[in-house]
Amino acid sequence: MTSAVIVDNTVAFSVLMPKQRIESGLLHSADSARYVPSAVTKEGYLAQRLSGNTFCIINPERNEYTIYHCQ
Repeated sequence: MTSAVIVDNTVAFSVLMPKQRIESGLLHSADSARYVPSAVTKEGYLAQRLSGNTFCIINPERNEYTIYHCQ
């Protein structure tokens, strides 16, 4: 289990943790009703906005993902 501060800017988001900061970059979706708005971070992670309060960071090299649910 992990916790972080999510800064949501609608078209992008940031994940702030004590030792790391991940910036999603500009989220894209050809059709946001059908496809999850996503971006590739400078670290090579896939950043996704799953809903208005749920975000996901996927690390393909380690085959891991973290889903953040905001309260």
